[in-house]
Amino acid sequence: MTNESLPVNPSADDQAVYKTITPSLLLDFFDEPIVFHRAFVGITGSATAALFLSYAVYTTENLPIENEGWFEKSHEEWREETGLTRFEQRNARRILVEQEILIERRYGMPARLIFKIRSDRLLELLTLRADARWAGVL
Repeated sequence: MTNESLPVNPSADDQAVYKTITPSLLLDFFDEPIVFHRAFVGITGSATAALFLSYAVYTTENLPIENEGWFEKSHEEWREETGLTRFEQRNARRILVEQEILIERRYGMPARLIFKIRSDRLLELLTLRADARWAGVL
């Protein structure tokens, strides 16, 4: 901030704020936002599961065709991308597996957890939810 953009007589509170706002704080604040599909909350009943699912779908969309929909992400990668803790990830995965949206497999030695989104099931649940939500309106 330049002195030209500051008020002529800033209050003590304003001065404290000006001193607190650093370039690193601004970089963190304006970093890429974490977003998710609102419709996924309706089918999972959980914002956490919806967030996890949104990132899983995004990951799936960018896979090479030879992966056949399977992908791998570590707990740390999920944490970095979504902000979800290990516990929140586990609960989100549990919900998605119970809803038959997410398939999990252990693969390799040492075993790694890999994932696949059942697009057919996801579309089925989204359609059921949308039809119920908009019945009588459309």
